[in-house]
Amino acid sequence: MCVAPACDDGVANGDETDADCGGSCPSACSTGQACVAPVDCQAGVCDGGFCAPPLCTDAVENGDESDVDCGGSCPRCPDAEGCSSGADCESGVCSVYGACQAPHCFDAAANGDETDVDCGGP
Repeated sequence: MCVAPACDDGVANGDETDADCGGSCPSACSTGQACVAPVDCQAGVCDGGFCAPPLCTDAVENGDESDVDCGGSCPRCPDAEGCSSGADCESGVCSVYGACQAPHCFDAAANGDETDVDCGGP
């Protein structure tokens, strides 16, 4: 008996790009699985027909990044980029709105030209 392709049948069929992932399936494919577009992949990067791992240089917010290619285990983010903590920001300050803030003299961080927390320098 023939059965229609499904996203849980253990084989790549229908419009899936690999077994039970990609295409119209709700599951995106893992690193190394086949893809035809970034949307097919968990990390949002389809390179040479295969899902690539998240990198700090792939122009996509993925992995543990707080914004595109910055924050988390990537380099710190510049002002106005997304953040989840001060550790994600070049300034060391993440606003309550989740954006890196420019250094200023009342941000409770030793940043900018300060010699200590909110003091020294200009």
